[in-house]
Amino acid sequence: MLNHLRLTVKKIERSPVSGILSISFLDEKGMINLSGDFPMDFLKDKLSEGDSVEFVFSTDEIDINELKNLGLPLIVMEVLIFKKVRSEGEYRYYMSCYGLQFRLNSLEEIIKEAEKLNIAFVRVE
Repeated sequence: MLNHLRLTVKKIERSPVSGILSISFLDEKGMINLSGDFPMDFLKDKLSEGDSVEFVFSTDEIDINELKNLGLPLIVMEVLIFKKVRSEGEYRYYMSCYGLQFRLNSLEEIIKEAEKLNIAFVRVE
């Protein structure tokens, strides 16, 4: 089953690491904050601050064809959840994909028990 959250791109900046973009996302209620590192070649000129995206996640493999009804699929990847913390009423998930780091903060427990997660970002048109 695919889960997805509507997020808005808040900030895009070049990482100190060559070829990497650091992007921050926030949901409209301000309850979910996601930030991560992305290969510049995949997202260059495809995403701007203020754009809406669907953050799709599943423990099952994600079929890119299923994403097309949500908008323009930008990137699909498998991540390892290497740390999950509950602190001060907030859940924090730390994820990695071959060295690219992602951090998801939420007031609700979004991801139950999982070590690996398939994620995708789809630009809403």
